[in-house]
Amino acid sequence: MRRIYSLAALAAAVTLGASAAQAQTKVVIGIPTSPPNVVHMPPIVAKDLGLFKKEGLDVEIVSLGDGTKVYRALLAGNIDFGLTPGATNLIGRSNGATVKALTSNLPKYEASLVVRADIKTMADLKGKRIGIQEPGGFADILSRSVLRSAKIDPKDVRFVSIASEDVPALVANQVDTAILHVEQEMLAKSKVPNLHAVARMWELQPKTLYTFLSTTEKTIKDKNVRIRVCKRCGEEIDRG
Repeated sequence: MRRIYSLAALAAAVTLGASAAQAQTKVVIGIPTSPPNVVHMPPIVAKDLGLFKKEGLDVEIVSLGDGTKVYRALLAGNIDFGLTPGATNLIGRSNGATVKALTSNLPKYEASLVVRADIKTMADLKGKRIGIQEPGGFADILSRSVLRSAKIDPKDVRFVSIASEDVPALVANQVDTAILHVEQEMLAKSKVPNLHAVARMWELQPKTLYTFLSTTEKTIKDKNVRIRVCKRCGEEIDRG
């Protein structure tokens, strides 16, 4: 029996002043990547289980490519809530953005820098093609942190922008590295067995909060939203 803990905890989130017996309130939640990674599944699971409806919410979930795009959509008012990268939230907040982090569904990163067979250590990244979604995005920020750890100047590598789905580009040898989630790494290795990780982000940045459920101060004010963790927080969902 495989257990998935607290899948509904992040999705969370949202109890409005109106009761469930009244007309349901429309809420749009943005998530990174399509299809979603396991780490981004809580809102989808919560919706499928009918947890949002029990809270009087009519939830629409939209995939926006990557976490930075989710953050931008929040700033633009195109979504009400979003799963956003911790680093992006903190940088934005320090620059005066009105986006607030409500919960963190993972206390540590679960991503890794996965590389081709000829890269044995982080020192071998010099001169390589570093796969990222876009400048300033999730993979860019984490890849640069690996380079800092290896004491490699970013000018000594070539950043290559790829689609939000990183596995195909790495498998097809279009890039030498990719920041992959756990299940993406497993998929990539099933296609190219000699791919391997040279950096585990939970080891390089053990104190960094990973993914936030975020919203804006305007959304909280305009929609009179009261935020709390879902009633199912901590509940186990058994999968057989």
